[in-house]
Amino acid sequence: MELLQAATVPGAFHNSLERFDPPKCHPHTREAVRQKILDWVTKKIDTDAFVLWLYGAAGAGKSAIAQTIAEVCHELKLLLASFFFSRGVLHRCTSKNFFASIAYQMVKTIPAIRAFVERAVERDPLILAGTKSDGNSHAADPLLANKIHDSERSAACIATRF
Repeated sequence: MELLQAATVPGAFHNSLERFDPPKCHPHTREAVRQKILDWVTKKIDTDAFVLWLYGAAGAGKSAIAQTIAEVCHELKLLLASFFFSRGVLHRCTSKNFFASIAYQMVKTIPAIRAFVERAVERDPLILAGTKSDGNSHAADPLLANKIHDSERSAACIATRF
């Protein structure tokens, strides 16, 4: 667990003080898109998709929507983990520590998975660097198994539901 914690980037969490005053949706704005995402999270929308990709042009409000959704999900005890990338911030501008940060939060949220995560790290400590030591596959392979429709626009958040 110490290796996992050392590779985690707490500054990327939705409630980090490092991200003080993060962008959020103003009340009564973007209500339709927020409701659609919350309907997806709570499975009110019938879909087999485990990944929702929020995308749009720079400045369109993706980070504000993602922050607002993370806060609402946290309040409703539905948030498993969060990670907010930032171009100019060390450790938040690359995916290197993404998987460790998500895994750490998952273990904190669901303590029963701790043994599984610890075994995975023991088998291959390089998985915490976002890679596998055998070089044949990426640590994200299980998460990326579902097709994700890419776009030429930038992505703000990838959320996973179970």
